[in-house]
Amino acid sequence: MKVLNFLKATLLVVVLTVGFISCSNDDDVKSSPLVGTWGRTQDRDGDKVQYVLVFNADNTGISKTYINGTLSSKDGVENFTYDYNEVNELVTLHWTDETYSFHIKMNLSENYFSWIDDIDGDGKTLRYDKI
Repeated sequence: MKVLNFLKATLLVVVLTVGFISCSNDDDVKSSPLVGTWGRTQDRDGDKVQYVLVFNADNTGISKTYINGTLSSKDGVENFTYDYNEVNELVTLHWTDETYSFHIKMNLSENYFSWIDDIDGDGKTLRYDKI
């Protein structure tokens, strides 16, 4: 009887140990460094134009264009989804009617990234700062 109780107790300890180990915190998913709000400003035909990109953790995003501080009625707000391959430093944005890919260089210590327009564009490098 003592041996049977000992085996039951040992089995209970093993089952509880396995149960606790298997219930480790799965919420420790590493968030992409791209997640956040980023912007750049340029002068265009005498106007101050600000481009804002918001990357959400669920791979959705919003692009906004402001002209002289006012949300543009022409470009306005556009929703997109995105894919980010951190190893290849490749971002692909998916709008309703268009897909656009570019390389990216993250500079996390200074809170900016460089958009390198070398796949679908003209090869220019654009700097987006964390807002």
